[in-house]
Amino acid sequence: ARFAELKEKDLQEDRNQNRSYVDVDKQEAILVDTHLSAGNVYLVAGDPIKAEANWLRGIQICSGDVTCRQALAALYESQKRWRSAATTVSELVILMPNDLSLWLQLAGLQSRLGQLGEAEAAYRRAIAIEPKSASAYVALLRMSLQVDRVLPDGVSLARNAVELAPSPDTHVLLSTILEQSGDREGAFAAIGEALRLAPNHPQLQKMHQQLQKNR
Repeated sequence: ARFAELKEKDLQEDRNQNRSYVDVDKQEAILVDTHLSAGNVYLVAGDPIKAEANWLRGIQICSGDVTCRQALAALYESQKRWRSAATTVSELVILMPNDLSLWLQLAGLQSRLGQLGEAEAAYRRAIAIEPKSASAYVALLRMSLQVDRVLPDGVSLARNAVELAPSPDTHVLLSTILEQSGDREGAFAAIGEALRLAPNHPQLQKMHQQLQKNR
């Protein structure tokens, strides 16, 4: 009799819980999606301030949300708010650590902000995630040339870029890195390969002639 009484009590508690059950995760997802959509509408209507407010609210509702952060990052970049964009993308790479495009985006933003060490680390993380992505090698090398930052493995990185995506651009990049390292013969050979792929390109012809004089 005592067992039956306790069992009935447990069953009644279960029934009460079922009646009061609220799917919080589902409600959060609906609210976040609503704020994402509202932000998109405001942005199209020409009100980026309210768009930003809605997307920020979406993140407040669900700290792990990706979609509102992606919308915010795009907004900040369009407004040239590089620091805010970098902060938002930094949060995104924590949520999606194996997303190659996010690491490239973060590296580009950090480079704009003069955070060269962080940018290099982000580019190298992108390379580690996808070693066969020529874009990551090219982006890192171009940044190093733009800011005159010598990479100890620059020649190796440039050769990988050429191997993965042989083109006039990657051969020119390799030539530039080789010349920077003091290998003029290698630089001349690389620009020759670029010219072979685009024989009528006037700039390549000029570079080839210049390197030939400097050999």
